[in-house]
Amino acid sequence: MASIIDTALTCLQHTSSFLSIPREVRNGIYRRVLVLRHPLHLFQNNGSTVPGPLETFAPEKPARWLALLYVNRQVHAEASEVLYGLHHFRLVGTAQNQAQLLCTFVNSIGPGNAGAVSHLSINFPAIERVVGVEGQLGRLRLALTGDGQSSLAILREKCPNLTILETLVYTHGSQSLLYAGHDSHDDLDDQSIREALAHVDVQLKLISSLRKIIVRFYSGPLAPSVVAAMQGFGWDVYRGDRAKLDTQDAGRTL
Repeated sequence: MASIIDTALTCLQHTSSFLSIPREVRNGIYRRVLVLRHPLHLFQNNGSTVPGPLETFAPEKPARWLALLYVNRQVHAEASEVLYGLHHFRLVGTAQNQAQLLCTFVNSIGPGNAGAVSHLSINFPAIERVVGVEGQLGRLRLALTGDGQSSLAILREKCPNLTILETLVYTHGSQSLLYAGHDSHDDLDDQSIREALAHVDVQLKLISSLRKIIVRFYSGPLAPSVVAAMQGFGWDVYRGDRAKLDTQDAGRTL
């Protein structure tokens, strides 16, 4: 990879000649130089009062990986479109504070680059238990938190070309409500869970560019009713980074 970068930079010493190459050929060069095989992991170290800057971990990142971005304005614009449009970005943080991380991400890369992002991984939007009133009886149900709603609104407004959204589910935090046999799951009925997931689905479908919604569970066992409901919405459900789940093996420990 380093030799490819060096060759590209040598060619770009004669920028006018490089820009005379057809755009599709230039895009091929950008892809070979910039696009990594692994997701780019984005995280933010939160201090006691002020969040830290957004940081990126890129496995197998070559030396001078982003040097093309600093050649000139036109090459920067073209290369950035490839960089943000073809990479898989994975946000690392808690579901309860995800909107802040998303907001930092889209603001730091700017509206043009945010508009190019096509593949993103986030924690499953945060949900919480609330008491809904039906007649005179209170029934425990689930609902998106304010942070969960804000996260989806940011994606809808700032990422108009997002086509693949992966949501990651762990047993910590509010997402434990989606697991079978967990203490916090015992006082909830399947209808409450389906209603909450249906609301999440409605919010996701408002992101008109989305073509694929993936849910990855990283521990378990899972509630079969949860897996069935998600698949009913057309979501692809996976056991971590492995194969797709079906309702028959959903209850097995991951």
